[in-house]
Amino acid sequence: MDKETVARVKTKPTLADFAEMTLAVFIMALGVIITVRSLQGVSPVSSLIYVLSESTGLTLGTMTFIIYFMFVLVQCAVYRDRGMTVRVFSQLPYTVLYSICMDVLDYALVSLHAETLLGQWGLVLIGCMLTSLAIAMEADANVSMLPDDGLMLAVHRATRVPLGRSIIIVNVFSVAMAFALSLGILGGFVGVGLGTIFMMFAQGYIVKALTPAFKRVRRNGHLD
Repeated sequence: MDKETVARVKTKPTLADFAEMTLAVFIMALGVIITVRSLQGVSPVSSLIYVLSESTGLTLGTMTFIIYFMFVLVQCAVYRDRGMTVRVFSQLPYTVLYSICMDVLDYALVSLHAETLLGQWGLVLIGCMLTSLAIAMEADANVSMLPDDGLMLAVHRATRVPLGRSIIIVNVFSVAMAFALSLGILGGFVGVGLGTIFMMFAQGYIVKALTPAFKRVRRNGHLD
């Protein structure tokens, strides 16, 4: 394969890329629901959404769509570019799919729980692995992204803060808001726990570890 063909394959999404992105969305939803069932806290951005869902009575999927739509609008305000706006709005179909998957899996896994602390942390680890895998797949597919990841990228481009720090900023803000709302409205630590803190730091390392595997499996993928 010549260099021109390699460049085209790397930049032009294929059917496999769209399939990978769709599967990533499902795996992400599954990972989040499993962490919800752990009772040790949900992943950082999802913790805020979970607290808002519990506070309003809306389903987790419905609240996810509302918050993610707001993230899309924030991105549009940051970029103020027609081309980027089109790319940002490409996140909406996956947001709808993600929201539906959240509610379906929340219902399907209603009986999933762990009685012991060891079992609960087992669910945290499984959920963390699944969400990290989904992030790596999303990056490899390079078709679009979920709005929470898009927001982190927008913060990076708007402030010139390194992307790694932008991710930390968004995560810390989400956890702080979830903590405050949970304590103020629900009267306890709902959706926020040691599992949340663990995933805040662990996901980045797991995604980094998974990247070489995607390079070997999908030689024509998008991870560089």
